[in-house]
Amino acid sequence: MRLWSIVAVALGGALGTLGRIGADLAMVGIPGGHELATLTVNLLGSLGLGLVIGHGLPGIASAIREGITIGVLGSYTTMSGVVVVALGLPSLGLAYVLATVILGLTSAWLGYVWGRKLSPPGRVS
Repeated sequence: MRLWSIVAVALGGALGTLGRIGADLAMVGIPGGHELATLTVNLLGSLGLGLVIGHGLPGIASAIREGITIGVLGSYTTMSGVVVVALGLPSLGLAYVLATVILGLTSAWLGYVWGRKLSPPGRVS
């Protein structure tokens, strides 16, 4: 990985982390808020990643693309958060994990399709 890629991923990671914390803080005081925040960030992150991959962001430096995908979206979403939430929901834990995976795949697919529609004509995958 080149120096600019490392810098972009680190800065993107900081932004994604702030977004993740913001989502949790926005749900404070709401019953099930932490669980909802975790699901929401994972679905939005999946949608965003699918969108970026589907579009390809031609003309954008690879370091910036890596900063967005690995940095921002990688730190914004969290599998470890899903596991912690699932462990805290003994009767619904498995359903929560399955819903997260199924809805996450659906979100990524929708983002990918959307990204392909927004990509410039003649884009090669």
